[in-house]
Amino acid sequence: MEKFETKMDKVYGELFVANERIDKLAADMKTLKDEVEQNAVFPGASVTNAVTTTPDPVQLLMAVDTEKSERMKRKHNVIISGLPQVHHKADDETFLDFCENHLTLKPKPRSCVRIGRANDGPRKLKVTF
Repeated sequence: MEKFETKMDKVYGELFVANERIDKLAADMKTLKDEVEQNAVFPGASVTNAVTTTPDPVQLLMAVDTEKSERMKRKHNVIISGLPQVHHKADDETFLDFCENHLTLKPKPRSCVRIGRANDGPRKLKVTF
C-alpha cells in the first residue's frame, strides 16, 4: 500500500507540474496574442496574418503528447551489440538462447531486428519488449 501511495504522490506531483506548464503556456500564448493584436510583434504586418502564424495551444499540446508517446515506445527497446548473427537461426531465437545460457531470466521480446551496417563485426540487434 505504501508503494501505491508513493506512486500516487509522484503522479500527482507530475500532474501538478504539467498543469503549471500548461497554465504558463496559456499565459504566454495570451501575451503573444495581445502583442500581435497591438501589432507590436510584426510591425507593418496585418493582424490576421500574424495570428495565423502563432502556434495553436491545442496543436502544441498534441505535439508534446506525441513526443511523450514516442519516448514511451523507445523505453521498451534495448540495443545489443556483439551478438553474432547466425544464418540458419532467427534473431529472436539467437537472443533467447543467449539469455538462457548467460542470464538468469527468460524475456519475451515482441520483436528482434538487426540495425545498422555490417562493417567489421555483427550488426546491432534492437530488441523490443
